[in-house]
Amino acid sequence: MKLDKINRLPSEKMMEVAETIARLSYGGHFTIFSFTTNVKFAFGTINSREQIDELIGYDDINDAITNAIQEALVKNNI
Repeated sequence: MKLDKINRLPSEKMMEVAETIARLSYGGHFTIFSFTTNVKFAFGTINSREQIDELIGYDDINDAITNAIQEALVKNNI
């Protein structure tokens, strides 16, 4: 995989939605990881390597955020 194919720049609208969900349900916290091979996103604070490993890696940060938003909507019944 070429490194230039990984989109590490989130869309402004996507971040607005993520920030709103973070404020409403996660004490304002979210975490973005950018690795050599992928990017990961989670609401809340990630505190361990195991939690990082559980997250799905994506080639596009917007896909990672979309997945987390969908999970938060279902989990928190927003």
